[in-house]
Amino acid sequence: MNLAAARALADEVRILPIWEKSDPERTAILVLPGEFQEFRVSEAVKSLWPGKGKHLWVAGTHSNPLYLRRDVLRIVQEEIGSGFDTTYIETAGWAANTPGQMYWAAALLKYYSTSVEHVIVATAAYHAPRCVLTLLKTMSKTGAECVISVFPILHENGPHSREPLWVEEEEKIRTYQKKGDVASRLEWDRYLLFGRPH
Repeated sequence: MNLAAARALADEVRILPIWEKSDPERTAILVLPGEFQEFRVSEAVKSLWPGKGKHLWVAGTHSNPLYLRRDVLRIVQEEIGSGFDTTYIETAGWAANTPGQMYWAAALLKYYSTSVEHVIVATAAYHAPRCVLTLLKTMSKTGAECVISVFPILHENGPHSREPLWVEEEEKIRTYQKKGDVASRLEWDRYLLFGRPH
């Protein structure tokens, strides 16, 4: 896959809409922290949880290994006030990389296999395509199943379209496809055709 093909695939993944048949009771919001991570969690909660999904899963991050459950709960309280149910909030304080985050998410999908059928991936817009493609690949490796939607988050001070970090992510799609960590164009097309109910 050349860079132009990786860019086209990334652009296609990024605009995947929220699944129309989504049932909030059977949906998880998967937040992937990183740069501006408090903003990412805040935006995901403000926009999606609990209205669009009953489960809130905040993956670990290598950029701040001390990012703890209490930090996530504090952000949730700042956004929606006190009195929320923490039963369906899952957090992981540290992850070495994106595949590590996705193996964690896949394990949750298998654990909640009878109650979660849909995951909304919420992360920075530049990072979202690689995250989704990594989740798709990890699901095929682990036997986890779900419908995937994307919620790209843009920070006013963060990287915007075609800035170096976006191009770097497109290069990573190519690199990690070769390593077997990221779904290919063929796997993505098959998912859209067979794995995502219309």
